[in-house]
Amino acid sequence: MAGRILYKYYSWAKEYHKRALTLNTIYFASPREFNDPFDCKINARYDLLTDEQLMEIANSLLTRNDQRPISEEEVKRSYVAIQSGDFRKPSNLTASYERMDKVKESRIGLFCLSELNDNLLMWSHYGAAHAGFCIGYDTSLLDKHFERLFRDDGLLVKLFPVQYMECWPKNEIFVKEKDIEKYMLPILTTKAKDWDYEKEHRYIITDKTDIQYSIPKEAIAEVILGCRMSESDRAEIKAIIQGWEKPPRLFQTQKKKYEFGLDVVPID
Repeated sequence: MAGRILYKYYSWAKEYHKRALTLNTIYFASPREFNDPFDCKINARYDLLTDEQLMEIANSLLTRNDQRPISEEEVKRSYVAIQSGDFRKPSNLTASYERMDKVKESRIGLFCLSELNDNLLMWSHYGAAHAGFCIGYDTSLLDKHFERLFRDDGLLVKLFPVQYMECWPKNEIFVKEKDIEKYMLPILTTKAKDWDYEKEHRYIITDKTDIQYSIPKEAIAEVILGCRMSESDRAEIKAIIQGWEKPPRLFQTQKKKYEFGLDVVPID
């Protein structure tokens, strides 16, 4: 029985996008590549915390040997700055945020998916202006694959829904959660309300970024061709997946006749 299917939009004109079908690979991107300048860059409001709360955060980081997002030396530096009161200076807060952004960009990888395969904007932005393609991934098979793939490394890859908010996450989340995963999660999975049309979910991997992995072909459950895709590109994609032992279901988007929208219709 198939699990939940989530979708990724691609351009057939980009060679590294083609690999999603030619080599059945997926790519965990660094946040530095994202088109939203706020994505994964939500600053904790340390300036609103009491000295006791700041010390609690510093102590929890200092006593951790695993999952520490910054080096022990940097934690100790912050510890001293909190004690002296220098941590609250605007220049120090800015430097702290910049350090954390660099950490996320170098140590966090994200594979972003959507609940939707018929969204006009996402086909326009990510699907080569409707000339590209979209893959539907069986997330239950991806979950099992990641569990096997990373078990020996002790790495964790999980799927999380993105939260869309008018305001940044409340400050309490940065104080009460001592687990680093929970501490970082709202930063990595919260976006402005403007993006809620994407209905996004993210696989997040720690300590790796800018990296691709092969997945089982069975995890590719659907392939959807854009309504503007050329005949030659369609033929190329059809030839690739028809050579698989168990080809994915193949669809084509079509413009609705009397309204703004797309129909996703099967191709025999």
